[in-house]
Amino acid sequence: MFPSQGWPQRPSLSWLLVFVATFWCVAGQENAGMTISPSLVECYSNASLLSGDALPTFGIGQLIDLIRKVENSPYTRLDLRSMAVQLTHRFRQDGIRRDPRTMASEGVIPYTPAGPEFFRHTILLKMLIPGNAYNFPNASLTTAEQCALHFMLSSTVDDIQRNNEDSECSNLRNYETDVSGSSTGGGASGYRQPGGGGYSSGVSWNSRRYPQQSTRGPRRSRREAAAGLESDVEILDPTLEAEVNKAKYTNYAHSRCPIQGGVVFTPWGAVSAGTVIAGIAAGLVPQTVSTRDLAVAIQRSKYFTSRASRPGMSSADTLGSINNKWAATFSGDLAQVALLQGPQDPTRMAVGLPAGWTSTLEPKKYYLSQPVDGAMSEADVRGCIDGMLLGSNVNDWYSRSRSNLRLSQLLDMYYSERGVFDRNTRACLRRERIGDVATTTALDAQTEAFSKFYGANNPITVTMSDDVITSLSDTAVNKLQSFIRT
Repeated sequence: MFPSQGWPQRPSLSWLLVFVATFWCVAGQENAGMTISPSLVECYSNASLLSGDALPTFGIGQLIDLIRKVENSPYTRLDLRSMAVQLTHRFRQDGIRRDPRTMASEGVIPYTPAGPEFFRHTILLKMLIPGNAYNFPNASLTTAEQCALHFMLSSTVDDIQRNNEDSECSNLRNYETDVSGSSTGGGASGYRQPGGGGYSSGVSWNSRRYPQQSTRGPRRSRREAAAGLESDVEILDPTLEAEVNKAKYTNYAHSRCPIQGGVVFTPWGAVSAGTVIAGIAAGLVPQTVSTRDLAVAIQRSKYFTSRASRPGMSSADTLGSINNKWAATFSGDLAQVALLQGPQDPTRMAVGLPAGWTSTLEPKKYYLSQPVDGAMSEADVRGCIDGMLLGSNVNDWYSRSRSNLRLSQLLDMYYSERGVFDRNTRACLRRERIGDVATTTALDAQTEAFSKFYGANNPITVTMSDDVITSLSDTAVNKLQSFIRT
């Protein structure tokens, strides 16, 4: 599975200067902010878009179709590198959650990036996958298509109890028992059949007009009226904000089968599509960043307050280096599992949490089998594997194609029986191939480094020593390897 030899290190060429330049270049990236990106507000203020009624099904074929439509746009020509980076910066915004106590009204949208996925997402966009989406051809897609891409690529969990859970939670399809996507439920439909696994071609598109008027109002500062804070106080301290969000977002009835966002159906198991695209983007703009440089950037950001100088925490000099491809895939997800779940009970960390669709013909909602905050679902594991496999090989494939390879072509080949240029690299062989590009040594080191950086800078609810974080990250890695082997 994961060989034991070390991960080959890329040379660092005046990294600090490169890092500072790229950081300031993308510091204004709107999708990394603490409110919903202005370009995505319509997705949360229009009822038909938010409910999914006006959106296509969330299948790999539909995702490929939308990417191909952008690639064929007469407005701007984007090569593979630009497409992967700009899709990530334009449409992905993780951790957007609904406030169950607030109703939508004029100028008020009861959604904001408040989930645990938000921290890693911001680190990726601001510091590890440099770029922006200023030149993205927005005119190439309708509003519904843009929102579909956002919902397919953005990781979040809706854990608010729903009225129809008796039927939803007991009628899930495609519960997948292993990393290759073998199903014990309704099974996966053929790749080119209409529905979740096939190309859309307008088949599963709801064409009715949107009946709801937008409630979008002027952008407002993020203000909270909780935990004794005045309503006109803007919270910039993430530790204080974590306490506010904890009080605000935990006092409600929780779903017993939460809905995970950012997942698409494939015949070889559901995958977290944003992780796949981010892995490809990281492979095309490789970065290995010292945590010292990341800490410098953190200090310049109003969104985070480093806790690394507190007792029991490492200084930035001792945390090692973080590779952006690992952070976009395995180490980012595993750090979240280790630090959010580990302190309560390390033996119950949820890695490979079972999940499924209510329908594999029209997959739109992906339900987790249990309400576990910070879990790594089956789709997350597959997304990490696919993102690492594709990101590790994409530069070679791009060179072989004489820079003519498109992102839609790459995904089309990988999620098919054909494979990428040969039958050895395809989704159905992900478990057999992951050891070719990811070693156990690298997995351990990268997960530990990102976990310590996460613990020192993310507003989690506990403070842990280095030894505890190392132990928890090792446990998370072991659970991942056990899941992949089964």
